[in-house]
Amino acid sequence: MKNRYEIERSRIVATAESLGPMALDPQRFTERSALLTAEPRVLATANGRECFLNSFRLLVKMVENLTVLLPLNGALRDRVLLEADRICVGSRPRFAFLGAVDERKFDAVLCVGAAGRHDLPWTVINSHGWLARVSSQGGDIEGKCSQTNPVGALAAACFGVAEVFKRLVVLRSDRGEMSPAMGFSLYDYRVSESPGPELPREIPIDATLFGVGAIGNEIVYLLSVLPVSGRLMIVDRQ
Repeated sequence: MKNRYEIERSRIVATAESLGPMALDPQRFTERSALLTAEPRVLATANGRECFLNSFRLLVKMVENLTVLLPLNGALRDRVLLEADRICVGSRPRFAFLGAVDERKFDAVLCVGAAGRHDLPWTVINSHGWLARVSSQGGDIEGKCSQTNPVGALAAACFGVAEVFKRLVVLRSDRGEMSPAMGFSLYDYRVSESPGPELPREIPIDATLFGVGAIGNEIVYLLSVLPVSGRLMIVDRQ
């Protein structure tokens, strides 16, 4: 019988192995290392912190050899450490403070910020309103992140972690490229730099959610951090 740790990563490992010839070395996927870091200016915004937290939650489910650079102190540092205690199974990430590691030693780097880098396997993400921004080819992205919206922040984290996955499996360039610098709006579903409207003060709902698996959990999470009021019924056979 598989232990809980093996089950936790079974889906992502199976996904890597299923790529076959589309990836150059998917068998060593779990051996590779990744770094999660951030620019203090972006991390000072609510969207930046949400991007960082969501990236952390996703990466610990995917990467065994994960290092996380944290602020020296503050609420975000404490929250990440609490999240690690709550969700990590088996191996735990290594925690360090900003500037305390050699970024060149990692197979993939995910940065919540704005500056791209050509000299490292570097992906940078951020969010502004309904916009999710990402860059993995060295280009910078716009650094304005002042319009708070957890939907855009979660999407940016998903984009970034997907880019990390491409690097760790060494995806063949003819099967998929690393993302150029771009912004994608979850409001109008277009590549753009339009952040869409501000969130309303209150979002009344009367809804039923069927299934609380991988996607359902993210829906529940977003509802928990959006200004939602009303009733939600959840139906799941488990």
